[in-house]
Amino acid sequence: MTVWIVREGANDEYLEDCFANSQIAIAWKQMKGKIAPDSYSQEDLNVCLEDSYPDETSASRAAYLAIINNFCRDIAGGDWVLVPSGKGRSISVAYVVSKVLEGLEETPYFATRKVVWLAKELDREKALSKLENTSAIENPRTVVRTKVESHDLIDFLSYDVGVDVWKSLLESRVNSWVFQSNPTRWNLIEALKNRINTDWAANQNREKMRAGDLIFFRQSEPNSGVYAFGHLRKEPEFRGENQYGQFGVEVSFDYRIEEPLLKGEIASVDFLKGISQINGLQGSNFAINSESTEQLLRYLAKRFKPIRNKESSVSYWWCNVGVTRKAVKSTGFLWAHAKSKSGAELQHHSDMNKIKTGDKILLYHEGKVVAVATCTKESVDGKRPSEYPAQISSSEDDHDVPGFLVEVSVKEIEHPVSLSQLQQKLRESETSTGPLKTNGNVKLGYLFPLSEEFGSYFVRTHLVRDEGEIMVSTTSNKDIQQLAQSLCIPEVWIRETIEQLQSSKQLILYGPPGTGKTYLANAISEYFAGQDNVITIQFHPAYSYEDFFEGFRPQQSSNQEIRIIKADGPLKRLSRRAHANPDKKFVLIIDEINRGNLAKIFGELYYLLEYRNKEINLMYSPDEKFSLPGNLYIIGTMNTSDRSIALVDNAIRRRFHFVSFNPNEEPCYSLLEKWLQNNKLPDTAARLLKKLNSQLNEYELSVGPAYFMKDKVQDTQSLERTWKYSIVPLLEEYFYGDWLQRKEDFDFSTFISKV
Repeated sequence: MTVWIVREGANDEYLEDCFANSQIAIAWKQMKGKIAPDSYSQEDLNVCLEDSYPDETSASRAAYLAIINNFCRDIAGGDWVLVPSGKGRSISVAYVVSKVLEGLEETPYFATRKVVWLAKELDREKALSKLENTSAIENPRTVVRTKVESHDLIDFLSYDVGVDVWKSLLESRVNSWVFQSNPTRWNLIEALKNRINTDWAANQNREKMRAGDLIFFRQSEPNSGVYAFGHLRKEPEFRGENQYGQFGVEVSFDYRIEEPLLKGEIASVDFLKGISQINGLQGSNFAINSESTEQLLRYLAKRFKPIRNKESSVSYWWCNVGVTRKAVKSTGFLWAHAKSKSGAELQHHSDMNKIKTGDKILLYHEGKVVAVATCTKESVDGKRPSEYPAQISSSEDDHDVPGFLVEVSVKEIEHPVSLSQLQQKLRESETSTGPLKTNGNVKLGYLFPLSEEFGSYFVRTHLVRDEGEIMVSTTSNKDIQQLAQSLCIPEVWIRETIEQLQSSKQLILYGPPGTGKTYLANAISEYFAGQDNVITIQFHPAYSYEDFFEGFRPQQSSNQEIRIIKADGPLKRLSRRAHANPDKKFVLIIDEINRGNLAKIFGELYYLLEYRNKEINLMYSPDEKFSLPGNLYIIGTMNTSDRSIALVDNAIRRRFHFVSFNPNEEPCYSLLEKWLQNNKLPDTAARLLKKLNSQLNEYELSVGPAYFMKDKVQDTQSLERTWKYSIVPLLEEYFYGDWLQRKEDFDFSTFISKV
């Protein structure tokens, strides 16, 4: 829910008409009828502006282009609009409830949008005193994006103005819906955790859906219930054939329900039981009447927790590549001088050292942004690549000139974006450190920082949507079923474990020996992320931070000399790959995680396990900022035969979700039995194990099934060997100091005779 400023005429001349017709409007009279406001191309708009305003400067036309794009393309259903009036003394508030519409022939308007007016001509000073980030209100342009939080605006209307916001919207015939997801195909809880605004299938009632409609988001079994509240940003669009159906809508999650409204609670409250749309109907989209919506909103209001705008960990940059354009693409490197000809350090060169893995760099060449580069390896000191031109900025240049090298992957833009298309947005969102001069031209120099606002706008408007903004499907039913069959474990357990991994990003599988923790960790990880994106390491008492993340290590050079170098460990190496490939998943498996000194191994990285979107300075690289990428997952395994889970550092217990491997519960309980069936073997071993665990249960001990799954010869002799050389040594450890008294209780011949 973005908050916008829209001015209705230089002297408020359109405001009363907008009040009367429940709309906001922009009035470029000369453009009426020349292009359609809901379907124009940027090229069409440029031509139309040149034709309609031939006497205006290119800078003025660029300003008009940005304003029209804001109104026609960027404003969405559910956004909020502040309309100043009375020479800035008053302000009115509206909620957007339509797509962009063409202005009626008899009106001066080029484009309009339907709105619900929540408050008219409030005292401006009172409003601004209650809201933050209101500086955009001073901007004289017609349509301006603000940084005001919509939740703060709603609170202001509710508590200071006395408007019942949701009731007012419902009385103005804003529709309400329950949108339901199936977690085996698309995980609502994961989407909420990552604060993703995303697409939703529109298979039912789509002809009734309107921008700005209110939505309760429900997930079906398991853990069925209502988890969030939000709205419809755009009306249904045809998406072509896909697994979710041909039509989809763009939705926004506005509030998380802190204590989700789950099935048990619904069944215990009379009026909730009567709302069929939240009681497990089959389908994805259900209309819900205004009375039931009001009841639900009143019932859940105190549980609503605003979902704030997601902070981006990606920085954006502008690079004037000039004559090096082809060399950047062919080499995969950006390069800049370390110093000028006079020996001075230049910020627009030294800023190369600030580019981090995953950052986006807009490559500018001859008046257009022609490509976007993504940093794959951060700056190092290096000579100019031989593929670069002989002289770049000085006739004294040669390939021995010292400089900074940043490794990048480059994607050409199919339709390069001209500076005139970007000038207005750059002016609105950039500071004096950005790439524009005050006259609107691009500064001389190499590299300039861009704001997150402009960078995300560029990606959203001129590139395909960033992967982080799209909630991809979870695994398909068929794939999950095949994995479950191959592993001989319940399908529902795999789904729940994958959901836990997606939501927490850090899991520990714990249980006694032989329960298959490491095997299943590898199988699920390879399925989840792909075999090439999984690394397995093992902790032990001598393992350290330097082994795990980064430290100084001896290295033998080619002339046999020993030198000390700073070397990256497996976590840092895998993090670098994950940052460079945000569309892929990566998993680090830590076998026997509890055997290491966890506080010593993780060090300052404890903080990042909890705050993935933050950066820290490193012990051995204090000038380097490091963050754990969101697409890197960690799975630890823990043997509990020594009850060491009780001794695990509380900091680790809080940061990991724990998944139990109890031989008397799934996924372990029926594992051996299914494995024997699949291999057409007798079930003797399964009955033997159940008998053993039944007897061990009185000591709160157990043995896993893996010991009996190493040999497909399952006659009595092979079972006795397994018992003698695998089970008995484990029992001796379990009953250390007391084994001689217990030995007869676990005699193989006695057990085998009973099964």
